[in-house]
Amino acid sequence: MQKKHHIDMFVVLALFCVFAVCALLLAAIGAGVYRNTAAVMESNYNERTSILYVAEKLRQNDVAGAVRIDSVGASDALVLVEQVSGRNYETWLFVADGTLYEELLAPGGQPEATMGQAIMPMRDLRISANGLGDGCFTVSFTTVDGQVASMDFNLASTEVGEA
Repeated sequence: MQKKHHIDMFVVLALFCVFAVCALLLAAIGAGVYRNTAAVMESNYNERTSILYVAEKLRQNDVAGAVRIDSVGASDALVLVEQVSGRNYETWLFVADGTLYEELLAPGGQPEATMGQAIMPMRDLRISANGLGDGCFTVSFTTVDGQVASMDFNLASTEVGEA
């Protein structure tokens, strides 16, 4: 009788161990899936946000002569000229030190990353004419995780200046 009791205890203990191992494996798999999903979502967020941010800035400033391509250090820069209270100002969008910056300056001012508003992490910004005509250019971003995203723009004002 005593022997049967030990076997029953062993079966219960074995079933408990199998259940515990399965639960731990399921938790580990779930954590890996969550970590991967969070990384993909962050990458997509950075990619989309950078493009949409610049696209909205361009749409707001789609006026003849209001968009210029320039450079800040090794990065290309978009310069958006706008008139506020009868005075012209330039909004510079550029990448420095792994960050996309926006800086509002008086015409002729030189942007500095330390003075600009940090928008989001970004590795590189490239702007180039895409050969489709006046007012058409391509903006390419390299996110911090190395993803490259680009978008073609066609301004209604059809004037993009080069510095």
